[in-house]
Amino acid sequence: MSEQLLEVRGLTVTLRSRRGTGRIVEGVSFEIARGESFGLVGESGSGKSMTALSIMRLLPNVAETSAGEIRVEGRDVLGLDEREMRSLRGGSVGMIFQQARSALNPLMRIDDQILRVAALHGRTNGKGEALAVELLREVGLPRRVARSYPHQLSGGMAQRALIAIVLAARPQLLIADEPTTGLDVTTEAEIYDLLRKLRAELGLSLLLITHDLALVAQNCDRVAVMHAGHVVEIGRVEQIFERPLHPYTQALLNSVPTLEGDADEALALEGSAPRFDELPEHGCRFVERCPQRMPKCGEPFTAIELEPGHRVLCRLYD
Repeated sequence: MSEQLLEVRGLTVTLRSRRGTGRIVEGVSFEIARGESFGLVGESGSGKSMTALSIMRLLPNVAETSAGEIRVEGRDVLGLDEREMRSLRGGSVGMIFQQARSALNPLMRIDDQILRVAALHGRTNGKGEALAVELLREVGLPRRVARSYPHQLSGGMAQRALIAIVLAARPQLLIADEPTTGLDVTTEAEIYDLLRKLRAELGLSLLLITHDLALVAQNCDRVAVMHAGHVVEIGRVEQIFERPLHPYTQALLNSVPTLEGDADEALALEGSAPRFDELPEHGCRFVERCPQRMPKCGEPFTAIELEPGHRVLCRLYD
């Protein structure tokens, strides 16, 4: 059995619109080992969610995976037919979306939604309602929630219920795409405590997609930093936070106030990421915002590994 649960190699996603066509994800490569927690971090529009949707093969109609390879437990995801893909979604890989309420069926009770997923993946074992109650208990919800409809739940309870539904198929990899969007900080902390508990108890792997560097530091083993569709730096959490190499990673970390420093010392990240239809054909996509840009930054280049597991996509180091 391979140690790597998920392998993404050279993933490229192309988006079409009235503005034109652009590679909103280009050449993205990373892997997630069994039991590992991996963070994907970057500004809004950096390609994080599109990468996750590619893994689940849930891209919108205007986007397509135009190059690359995705493997889950050694299976070629892009080569599966739709029946096989439905088995993989939930069965091997589950996803928690940004807005729990939009992912829940408003016309179905929570227990019915849990049992439908469990039945699709052959996990009911004749337990019926008892299974729904058991899964809700795993995520810290009382028995009464089983008979509730989504509109009767608070934001935090709805998110926990969604996690219970995803867990009904007992996936090995859980993709959490900004899973606490719109929740208060106390509920957010409770959700991440729950995810850590479930990882420890069930041996789950986690792909955490977020723009919050603090959440990555607290919850991940390794992290990839994305900018404008490129993974610009990847490494263990301590490598990225203690020895950031790419100017974009450095700018992200410098923009976060610390308890030790003056809030005025935090630097705003200047400019904005280029639009998908304005992306350069070659070279670094951060070049227009980079204080260390050079003429050769516009030339084609590949990521460089400067120490074991720590790779950077930057001409400063070649």
